[in-house]
Amino acid sequence: MTQVIPLGAFASQRLSIALQDQFYQIVFRTLGEKGLFFNLYRNGDPVILNVACYDRTWLLRSRYLGMNGDFLFIDMQGTQDPEINGLGSRYILTYFTLDEITEKKC
Repeated sequence: MTQVIPLGAFASQRLSIALQDQFYQIVFRTLGEKGLFFNLYRNGDPVILNVACYDRTWLLRSRYLGMNGDFLFIDMQGTQDPEINGLGSRYILTYFTLDEITEKKC
């Protein structure tokens, strides 16, 4: 089931979310001019760290991470990569299950 992840328009943020009966922490941070980076933790343990965020590009990209889905930013006004001032409004972070991803590729 597609899930929109609520974000605020500020540089560094941490939020907790339940996905597939497990708790995750998502941490975003910026690295100067290099842009926005995604970090995911499951029960405090890192799943994936420092993934650059781009428009319509999967963040996990690998099934071996133990997730039954993937995260994707969508620019609601075009195709720009996410910027801090538009997080949660212009740039929406969504979570798709593997079943939904497979359906979209067919």
